[in-house]
Amino acid sequence: LECNLIKKHNFGQNVSFFEKTYGIKAHHHIICTQCKAVEEFEDPQINDACNNISSSKNFKLEDISLNLFGICHLCMKT
Repeated sequence: LECNLIKKHNFGQNVSFFEKTYGIKAHHHIICTQCKAVEEFEDPQINDACNNISSSKNFKLEDISLNLFGICHLCMKT
């Protein structure tokens, strides 16, 4: 963690998720609040918007993290 080789995400309800970060592009997560499944996704538009906001605010952006919480399609079927 200290060397930025992995990152710890806390997705609530005592659920933590570790992922490697070295050489990985900015990406985001969809987390199911029922089964706790985590799906990663990339969206260049989100990253571009964050970069534009940080530039307009004269802010040095170091990381982007977006977590979407909801119910996955499998849990919705049950």
